[in-house]
Amino acid sequence: MRCPRCGNTIASHDRFCGKCGDRLVQQPAATKAKTPLFARLSPKQLRVAGGVLAGVIIVIALLLIILPGRQKRKPVPRPTNLGAELTPWESRKEAAESGAHAVYGKVISLQRGSITIQSFTDGKVYTLYVGRRTSYSPHRYPTVGDKVKALYIDDRGYMKATQVEMQP
Repeated sequence: MRCPRCGNTIASHDRFCGKCGDRLVQQPAATKAKTPLFARLSPKQLRVAGGVLAGVIIVIALLLIILPGRQKRKPVPRPTNLGAELTPWESRKEAAESGAHAVYGKVISLQRGSITIQSFTDGKVYTLYVGRRTSYSPHRYPTVGDKVKALYIDDRGYMKATQVEMQP
């Protein structure tokens, strides 16, 4: 093949003339389309493409593992007999504990998330856990030395206060 500008003999796969530097006519599109994609990419480009593909696969796998499925959460049924074992406070003023899950006594210690109460009748010390669902009457947190009546539930061995009433 010859260069159209200077007439120098050149190989058919060259893009530029080695003598004058003139750009030669490109290969026909039909032969270029037949070459596979990997043959047209350099080894560095192949490594970068492989790394990007591996990164995308890892991100998708992590998202599938981390994100929960779109299953609807089942509501937890509330116990039907919650507080049924408690007797009214007015009918048992002489007793320090008004039922199986109530304590009447004096607050001896306060910590974040718990109240320690010393019972008036037997002198035992009870630590009750309090939280967002604990209601207070009147609407304030008790202080050390307050007389309180605390209703609680037994949640897997932990005494969780449901209601704390300050007494006069």
